[in-house]
Amino acid sequence: GPADGGPADGGPADGGPAWLASLSGLASLPAAQSEVEQLRREAAQVRSEIDLARRSLSEVRRGAESAGEQLEATQARLQATQSELADGVAQLAAAREEAAAATRAAE
Repeated sequence: GPADGGPADGGPADGGPAWLASLSGLASLPAAQSEVEQLRREAAQVRSEIDLARRSLSEVRRGAESAGEQLEATQARLQATQSELADGVAQLAAAREEAAAATRAAE
């Protein structure tokens, strides 16, 4: 047997049985499982960040659509204001013309 007095069954030098030596390869299994769990957590985090980015993008799109609608409404109001202004200028010109005619008639 081994020098430390273990049985001559091919076991480790500390005298443990041979089947225990075959289990020593499984010692790395918890570490592998831990790594798999860590990768799963990281993947879930990435999925969560992607979902958040998608929601943010949707909000940006809705904001852009809303801004576009507001711009169209503002342009429509501006065109209406320009039309009113043109009407006002035409009325002012007509009033000036009437005043000038009245002045000429009074002279």
